[in-house]
Amino acid sequence: MIKYLLQILTAALVFVMLFSCEDEGYLSSTDAQLRFSVDTVTFDTIFTTIGSTTRRFTVSNPYDEDVLISRIRLAGGDASNFRLNINGYMGTELYEIGLPARDSIYIFVEVTIDPNGQNLPMVVADSIEFTTNTNFQSIMLEAYGQDFKLIKSERLQTTTWTAEKPYLVYDYAYVDSLSTLTIEPGTKIYFHKDAGMYVRGNVVADGTFESPIIFRADRLEPSYEDIPDQWNGVVLYSGSHDNVFNFTTIKNANIGLQVGTIENEGYASVDLTNSRIENMAYAGVFALKSKIFAYNAVIANCGYYAAALLVGGEYEFYHSTIANYWGNYGAAVRTTPALVVSNVLIVENSKGEQISYNGDLAKATFGNSIIYGNIGNELELGDNEENTFNYLFDHCIIQAPDTLNTSNTNHYINAMIGSDFDPRFVDPYDEYNYELDTLSAAKDVGTSRYSELYPLDILNKSRTGEDGPILGRTNALKSKMKRFLFCLSLVLLIAKGNAQNSNAEFSILFYNVENLFDIQNDSLTADDEFTPGGERHWTRKRFNNKINNISKVILSAGGWTMPDLIGLCEVENRYVLQKLIKDTPLKATPYKIIHKESPDPRGIDVAMIYNSETFYPLDYNYYPLQNKNGGIRKSREILHVLGTVNNGDSIHVFVNHWPSRYSGLLETRPARQQAARLLYSKYKEIIQIDQDANVVIVGDFNDQPNDESISKYLAASSPLYNESASLYNLSFPWLDKEEGTLKYQGRWFVFDQIIVSPNLLTSTSGLSTNPKKATVCDLPYLFEPDETRGGRKLHRTYTGFRYNEGFSDHLPVLLKLQQN
Repeated sequence: MIKYLLQILTAALVFVMLFSCEDEGYLSSTDAQLRFSVDTVTFDTIFTTIGSTTRRFTVSNPYDEDVLISRIRLAGGDASNFRLNINGYMGTELYEIGLPARDSIYIFVEVTIDPNGQNLPMVVADSIEFTTNTNFQSIMLEAYGQDFKLIKSERLQTTTWTAEKPYLVYDYAYVDSLSTLTIEPGTKIYFHKDAGMYVRGNVVADGTFESPIIFRADRLEPSYEDIPDQWNGVVLYSGSHDNVFNFTTIKNANIGLQVGTIENEGYASVDLTNSRIENMAYAGVFALKSKIFAYNAVIANCGYYAAALLVGGEYEFYHSTIANYWGNYGAAVRTTPALVVSNVLIVENSKGEQISYNGDLAKATFGNSIIYGNIGNELELGDNEENTFNYLFDHCIIQAPDTLNTSNTNHYINAMIGSDFDPRFVDPYDEYNYELDTLSAAKDVGTSRYSELYPLDILNKSRTGEDGPILGRTNALKSKMKRFLFCLSLVLLIAKGNAQNSNAEFSILFYNVENLFDIQNDSLTADDEFTPGGERHWTRKRFNNKINNISKVILSAGGWTMPDLIGLCEVENRYVLQKLIKDTPLKATPYKIIHKESPDPRGIDVAMIYNSETFYPLDYNYYPLQNKNGGIRKSREILHVLGTVNNGDSIHVFVNHWPSRYSGLLETRPARQQAARLLYSKYKEIIQIDQDANVVIVGDFNDQPNDESISKYLAASSPLYNESASLYNLSFPWLDKEEGTLKYQGRWFVFDQIIVSPNLLTSTSGLSTNPKKATVCDLPYLFEPDETRGGRKLHRTYTGFRYNEGFSDHLPVLLKLQQN
């Protein structure tokens, strides 16, 4: 008995020791905090009973010791609408999850929402709870649900679809012969992957300006907002007549609207008015031997053709815009024109034989319209010289070579050809906005023959009473600038033209604008002094003066050429950047914004504005700094932007604002060294993939070029003394000058710097530069006399707390690169 008792006690002791040893292997601090990649998992509108896509986030251990997560739990338990997959485990609750040091796990989330019988969206919420060493954390879950009417593989007789609830089409909706599908204003129709609408009868989709009709895919997440090829599109079979699409949007399909089918006798016909067809993988409108009557139509942004009118037919387009900027900024991804008009179609059958389909083109009239895009020739005419080929471009802008013969007045009446007649759409690339700015060549050049027939534009505004009708589907122009801004715009247009030459310079400006705050109090940041009632009495007038001063610097820094990229720091939010580029003379230049709120306690961020006609972002990231405990430092993040320039080269640009010396040089030095290590690691990731990558690093580093953070931890050397460095600091020579980029207590420092990868100094093709192309912009008006310490100092917004109407406590720095 004693023998057995000793064995039991020994086993128990071993059991306790084993678990004691295991516990000792985990971080035991009750302050241990897991790190999450998000604080809320949000699902955009989910159709009820249809499961969502999967969202995921990471749970990370930021410590150098393993962490034991006691419990991960879905708060709603089995009754929740949400479902979890915790690192491969399906369930609502999981215990004792070991997370190794500096490691992470994935958690996947899905949701299904029950219908509530109402049209209004519903909201469901839950949370995921994490318990670690008695420390509780949670991630919020939220989803928006929408009831719908399901149409799945349905053959429709005459019926009406209403706006009461959206329609969700699976597989197909087939409108039978001799049947009419009437779609009321405000109706939304969503199509699942590979679904489509096929019409042998007819469709009357008669929306209104206030209540348009929408045809689109059923993926409603923002990331799918403009993704093409999500559904098949609408097909009107030959024999389908009297179709109507008025105030209707069709988007994100393969072919938006096919009018006519080659294998069926007869033709299809449609009225396409006040409508948009855009963002298609193949074509917006694809017509075969059919009839289209269109006005106030936008057909845009398609992988091959915006509009293809083939095998003859009858077509009329008035006050319409056919624009193709597919691929955004580069022309290489598309070689087909925006518009093709032909009386022939040649296809290859399964035996490899070519079959020709021919038809008379009785009419193809384009009046007061725009045919434009991002390749040199956006018009193709195909005539088999056997069938009738009648076409007319009457008062149209056409992107075509100057060699296009427009002397035949049977085909061209006041046709405006080539890039000299740029319609200057507001933003055809990112926002798909085809309104015209005030300098558009389409302004006041139309004929009243068509504007009197169609007196209202797509925005329901009158076309009458102008000096002349505006081409395209809208009469709206961006507001006119004051006379001096108009003169400035002409200068900027000249500068833009110079910048687009094959050997043009590409310039990057960096500017610490010093405390660019709005006048509102943000309760989450320490910005109280920059409010009307704060210590600095920061008023709307002072704010407006500040942004106009900054715009003056940007306009002047590059001489006659506007900077293509501008890295900025000490900006409070996106609002101040919007005001800078929209409410100052900069509004004449197509600048756009890259920005994200940082964890800095004062709320100041780093950002970039870029000329959208000379730089084309592909991706960007913000990298947070770490504190000594491995958590996120409450400081500015490092911005990394990857993009291309007009000569096709790619370039990486890093924008920095490293931790300041405010608490003392020695005390704050490790923070800047940590920032340098982070930046260098990101740079090495790029170079490991492409050793000839073009990399430019700019910023206010709060250290000088010869300080260890930059010379040692970032490994940025002087281009004058080191021929094999990882990075070259083009700002090193500025240390030998009397003045730097800021002055503190009578001494000049070089905190604002430009650093480049070796390839930019050695390249003989593509982008290149040299040390002399990096300069401090010491514009005279940025200085004032230093009556206390002698010489001059920077003309700041404030001297102490006295308002000084100036600029900044830093000078901007500029780099010019050659596009070879």
